[in-house]
Amino acid sequence: MSKNEEEAFKVLRSSRSIQQEIIKNFNGVLLKETGDGILAQVDSARDAVLCAISIQQEVNDHLYASLRIGIQLGDVTVENGDIRRQVNIAS
Repeated sequence: MSKNEEEAFKVLRSSRSIQQEIIKNFNGVLLKETGDGILAQVDSARDAVLCAISIQQEVNDHLYASLRIGIQLGDVTVENGDIRRQVNIAS
């Protein structure tokens, strides 16, 4: 971001597009975007892991960028109209 803000936003937009498409392919739902992160819900733990791997591979192949993805198992709660996650069990 500090070296080339315009390029950073281009990579972010492209990455989001890739993520959204793959999440849909795994019957997931994009719940929230925050800064450079997202919160998505996928119904099975297996599909969540496969979705994360697929996202990382596609982003790496097309944008030459690496992503860190955390997988959380458990309920998602809503507090004051905002979605909250519980515990990140794998990163």
